[in-house]
Amino acid sequence: MEGGPLLADWWVEAAKSDFIPYLNISSQLPDTPDPNMLRRMGGRGFPFFVVLDDLGQRVVPGKAFPQFRPMNKSGTDVVLRGVQELIDVRATSRSDPKSAALKANLTLLEWLLIQGKSSDTDAESAREVEGVDQELVQRYRAQTVLNQYMASVKSLKREDLDGRRAAFDQAARSMFKVYQEGEPIYDTGLRVFSDYWRLVFSGAILTKNLEVAEKSLAVYRRVYSNNPQMRERLAQMARELDAARQPKE
Repeated sequence: MEGGPLLADWWVEAAKSDFIPYLNISSQLPDTPDPNMLRRMGGRGFPFFVVLDDLGQRVVPGKAFPQFRPMNKSGTDVVLRGVQELIDVRATSRSDPKSAALKANLTLLEWLLIQGKSSDTDAESAREVEGVDQELVQRYRAQTVLNQYMASVKSLKREDLDGRRAAFDQAARSMFKVYQEGEPIYDTGLRVFSDYWRLVFSGAILTKNLEVAEKSLAVYRRVYSNNPQMRERLAQMARELDAARQPKE
């Protein structure tokens, strides 16, 4: 941990059984402890929070969790759970080094969590291994769709609304295909959960699969109906579904 206020009691309780909180106030002066830690970890200002895995590799900020502020319990739980999952999968893989499936699980999870740890080629090969965890495969495929979407939008100008819409529709169709070809992602603790179901919904609308669109909206409502920040998105999804139900003249 770099800088920042004292950790709240609930954060310490959540972390202390498996994680070691460490507070470093970096003076950036010579002859002081860790004077270059902030820069070495990629931070640009205070407070800056870092979470390392059991090998000392940075998970936060990283691929799955670009930034982290322990401001609420739910957000903290998601981050700690992600690191714990990585530790557990590594331990399982070490228990049977000859298992190709366990190695594939680890490759996919490290691809999902740590920037540059597993290559895209390695992850693609891992998803085809017999016995690999299909939930991890779905998470990998869903994140791949999101990565491709974000990359395509990044190259567009802000005012290019048609291009942005086309990129979104392409991502929606791709995510709908991910949904059709594997088990749905129901784990609300995964960072990909919200984007996954939003794109599945839109893909279902585009392909006129109203049954899946209704299911997607139901999932979204169940999880986010009490979230004020999601109110307009839910309303928009409901309008899109109502419009899709209307017979064409």
